[in-house]
Amino acid sequence: MSCKPLLPLFMMLSLSACDDDNTIDDLVEDSSLDVFTPDSINVEPQSISVLTNRARQASAAYNSKDHHFVIVWNEVHYETTPESETIELRRVNYDGSIGESIVLDNVDDGTDLADAAISYNSNDNTFLVAWEKPMPNGNDEYSDKLQLALLDGQGSIINKSLLDIGCRHGDASIAYNSAENKWLMAWKHRGDGIEFCSPDPSPEGIYVQYIKSDGSLENSATLIRGEFDAQALGEPETDNLTGSQLEYNSEDNQFLVAWQHTYQTAESDSPTLMSFFYGLEAQIINADLSSVDDIIIIDSDGGENINIEENEGRTFDTPEELSLAYNPEVNVYGISYRTNDMTTFDIDGKSISQINARILSANGELSERIVLAQTVENSIVYDDTAVDEPSIAYNPSTTDFFLTWQQSLASEILSSYDYDIYSSHLESDGTFTPPVALSNQAGINEMKADDIHEDIVCNIYVCLVLWQEIGNLEVTRGDDDYTRSINFKFLDNLN
Repeated sequence: MSCKPLLPLFMMLSLSACDDDNTIDDLVEDSSLDVFTPDSINVEPQSISVLTNRARQASAAYNSKDHHFVIVWNEVHYETTPESETIELRRVNYDGSIGESIVLDNVDDGTDLADAAISYNSNDNTFLVAWEKPMPNGNDEYSDKLQLALLDGQGSIINKSLLDIGCRHGDASIAYNSAENKWLMAWKHRGDGIEFCSPDPSPEGIYVQYIKSDGSLENSATLIRGEFDAQALGEPETDNLTGSQLEYNSEDNQFLVAWQHTYQTAESDSPTLMSFFYGLEAQIINADLSSVDDIIIIDSDGGENINIEENEGRTFDTPEELSLAYNPEVNVYGISYRTNDMTTFDIDGKSISQINARILSANGELSERIVLAQTVENSIVYDDTAVDEPSIAYNPSTTDFFLTWQQSLASEILSSYDYDIYSSHLESDGTFTPPVALSNQAGINEMKADDIHEDIVCNIYVCLVLWQEIGNLEVTRGDDDYTRSINFKFLDNLN
């Protein structure tokens, strides 16, 4: 069903928003049930994992039938011998009580499980979870495939299946199609060398695949955006599509697919002319997976036929960290992402890291860039900027978009960054509230350097905010191998 104004009161009370891998209709309460209101809402920050392991890549969804949230994440267990790696989940209730950990997958052979995504089916009271799982490919190599698990409403496994179209898979994002009671999943299929592919692999690019309500695959994968043909652009070339995101439009029974796209290609050897593109792209598709109009350029930087020998080039920005949401009240998408403004970098060595948003109408009209936060920096380290890791969700309590990100005062010493989580409300006309540090108002504090904001899920009662907390920076097991925990906090929408 569609989420529209003028719904009966009992349905308006139960409308819920979601993270990047869910839709509004996923979270509409069953109208046959009594009106639900939480007895209590615990607004204290809590952890679902221990700080002596390395937990990361958390995603969440809301069960509107049983009235709890489910958080899924990846964790490396340092306490085991040999070290093991898991995909785990826990149920979280409004009162702050946390269910027992349910292990969905476990490896101890040194391979990496990664990037779990979760989506809820309100019709059947089930979840679909997908994550990257290395599998032997017959070439004495391991390739990342996508492991799927259908779960009941409490998080127990009903069945599993594997998605494999030939090479390496990653960056899965899932959205539930309430009109047809099935999920759509978007992901990146990458080759990175024939040793990682099985015979006759599918072309590289961004794909989508329907998954039935019983967890089985429906038909075959559909290519949405293929990587460029090197012969068409010139040799040598590098082309990469990554960071796929997916959002469902319940009004039009359509989807928005978005991804990060970069390429560098030599157009001429003498003189040496290069073309560069660093951008974020999107495509609106129908429920039958046919494309609607052309690919949309959300944001980009780059240049064509740049004479490298004469140093005509400059330092380019790489827009990244996409997050999507859908507002059913006005039938528009919200898009958030991070950029670095490199306009003066080659002159003064300074860049401006920015948290941006855009509004995309259902017919593909894109608003101007909206800059919610920015900080001048003296470095070009993309994986640790002063404003970073934005997420966006539709908040039915305020009928607008709610954005969160991590922010720190800039420092020449990256390890001195001390992050807090900031937030802002964004209207469909592009107006937004001044950013607020949630640590000052809501008790998220003692954020340490290199913390990573993970996800946000909103419903009429609360917004659930997830983030990583890193352990002591002086105690590390190797480069970027710090201990981490997954923390969460409810923001009370009723008060």
